[in-house]
Amino acid sequence: QGKKSEKKKKKKKTKGKKTKGKAKDEEDGEEEEDIDALISEFGGSEVTERASTSTRRVAEAHDLLTIEANFLSPEREMRRIFGSGAFSASRERATRQHRLRRINKNKLFEPPANWRKPDSGLGMAHTGNSSDGGLDFEYTWSQDYRDLQRKFDAIAATHDPNNLVEFLRKNPYHLDTLLSLFYIYSHTGDFATADSFLERCIFCLESAFHPWFDVTKGSLRLSYKVEENQMMFQVLFRYIGSLSRRGCHRAALEFSKLLLSFDKSDPMGVLFCIDFHSIRAREYPFLFRMVSEYENGEKNLSLYPNFLYSVAMAKWYHERDPDRDDGEKDTALAETTSAELLSQAIQTYPFGLAKLLKKLSDKGMITMASWEPVLQKPLFKNSSSGNNASLDHLVRLFVEKQYELWKDTEIQTWMLSVAKEVVEAEDADGMAADWRALQKEIWPPSEVNMYRHIIPEDQMGPAQIPQELLQMGGPGAQQEQQAMQQPGLQQTVQLGGDELREGNTLSILLQSLLPWVSVDSTSQPPPPPRAEEEEEEG
Repeated sequence: QGKKSEKKKKKKKTKGKKTKGKAKDEEDGEEEEDIDALISEFGGSEVTERASTSTRRVAEAHDLLTIEANFLSPEREMRRIFGSGAFSASRERATRQHRLRRINKNKLFEPPANWRKPDSGLGMAHTGNSSDGGLDFEYTWSQDYRDLQRKFDAIAATHDPNNLVEFLRKNPYHLDTLLSLFYIYSHTGDFATADSFLERCIFCLESAFHPWFDVTKGSLRLSYKVEENQMMFQVLFRYIGSLSRRGCHRAALEFSKLLLSFDKSDPMGVLFCIDFHSIRAREYPFLFRMVSEYENGEKNLSLYPNFLYSVAMAKWYHERDPDRDDGEKDTALAETTSAELLSQAIQTYPFGLAKLLKKLSDKGMITMASWEPVLQKPLFKNSSSGNNASLDHLVRLFVEKQYELWKDTEIQTWMLSVAKEVVEAEDADGMAADWRALQKEIWPPSEVNMYRHIIPEDQMGPAQIPQELLQMGGPGAQQEQQAMQQPGLQQTVQLGGDELREGNTLSILLQSLLPWVSVDSTSQPPPPPRAEEEEEEG
């Protein structure tokens, strides 16, 4: 009985503790309710909602620019387009060999198996977390690499291109030298050699990646303001152009997403070519999401001329695709037709269409007779950029980059029918005046071109050779400057034989860029070091 009474006492004590705990929980609950009420009273719920919305947008932005690594390889894309038979057996064997050697290590560029791992002096550091939830990184240069940079600058100042070639021979992974040779070979039309320099640059840059630098995520940040990071932007932007030239538009799109995710200020102007790559790659749902979700802190993408016209075209193709992925169903574009989108583009930027038609006409890609009655309407005759230098520049970027997308006869027929509907509606209710007012509000008169750093020629074709490289042309530099002032010079000089054998490589190469010189052949710069060479040295 004594034991039973003790147990009862313990139970009572336990029960008492539970009662006290329950009372304390109720008190805490009341306090939490009071705090919630106070937060709600002072607008805390709105703050919480905004924070939740902001978090969701950050997650969406990261997801939007997530890279699909399987589509980064131009060789794989070529294989998907043309079949494996398009590649020689030796090329296939080389591909399998380097995959075995570097499986899952190189995602941006798959180097040949016999390439030596670069000892370039490049590194990468994680410098913190960005305000949008991303990870900040910076490239780092060793003291040896900084010394190489100073030597490179000194060599450039001598204007002796032979020294530059010799410098590359001793330092095969020096990025500035490789990029300089890329520019030169691009302008001689030797794109295969030019691309090999870009690939060597990418291999070198990727070899320096931080262990956390996973390019398949959309959350990596590299600030273009950091000098050591700038080469990554310049190399990848040129590589995007190279991929597009080769018809590898899906790879170009993935690299565009990667470059855009690094720095939202878009220093290279990727926003003015990513829509082009989306259409070429037939990735219409991505473009719909891009316009609906992407935020760059300035204007909504749907206010840019290139996106207004591109989304209309993408919607037109998407409507005609029987196997389409309804990627726009969760966007504002879901209930809008391609004709409505093109109508908005024409009414907002009618002078953009006028300039596009002129470009097509100049290229012999369109018959203007059917367009004349439409272009005589006030909507087009009175259209302009409203004296806004930025808008004028953006329309030029759009036309120069994308005019070839509009050469299809069916596209032009659709474009003409929509344009006729637009001018008829304007005659009926003057609605176009409202759209012109909107354009003026978005792009008020200004002589300042905010996008002057984005060069149309860089967007539309092979990279333009920097002026400082032309100035390294040794014997031909002075004549080149004179030729630029006298574009009508017709004299041509044939360079070959003894001159080629006795001349240095880069000097001949630079002279071949001059309008009056043609070269029979050029020597190849030194290839990257091979792994077997490294073993022999060891």
